[in-house]
Amino acid sequence: MLNDILKLKKEYEDDQRLVNELKKKPLTESEIRAIVGNGRDELETAQTFKRLRTTIVELREQGLIVPDPKENYLEARSEHKNKLVLRASTIPQISVEDWQTIRASKIPLHVVEDLEPGETVRHFKYLNDFGEPQKTGTLRNGRHEDWTTERGIYGITSPKREFTEAEKKEISTARKRHIQAQDETAHILNKIAEVNNE
Repeated sequence: MLNDILKLKKEYEDDQRLVNELKKKPLTESEIRAIVGNGRDELETAQTFKRLRTTIVELREQGLIVPDPKENYLEARSEHKNKLVLRASTIPQISVEDWQTIRASKIPLHVVEDLEPGETVRHFKYLNDFGEPQKTGTLRNGRHEDWTTERGIYGITSPKREFTEAEKKEISTARKRHIQAQDETAHILNKIAEVNNE
């Protein structure tokens, strides 16, 4: 009986030591996948994930398992020199014609995920300080959110001239993403042209 208590005490201490290590350096999602899948086939891996699901969820909630760090675009371009490297936010901003050229290329595509889960790329039509219509950029589907008018009292619409700080930030982000997408697309198309001319 004393041996059982000592055994439980050792297990508890081992668990506490592991938790303390994870507090200092949490595991990433890819590390968990590697640990669970190590030496197991797909079925065994799935069964192990199912068995450990509650524990993994608890560790995530405690911050002991964290999302993988986002890949850096410039580092990805350096690392994947023989691939076409694009940010996920760039893809919906590429014209249909340019996208067909990219997809038809024999060069593999590598996408750097720069959007948060559920986040989409948005563009806006709005009026500048002089009342002139502006667009933050272009989406392949041609859609823009219309911020040129606002509904006032009694449902009457009028030109929208003032924006909240959050709306100004969204406009700024959309503009930056559009410029970034144009630069990336030009770089990719130049790379395709160079390969095709070789």
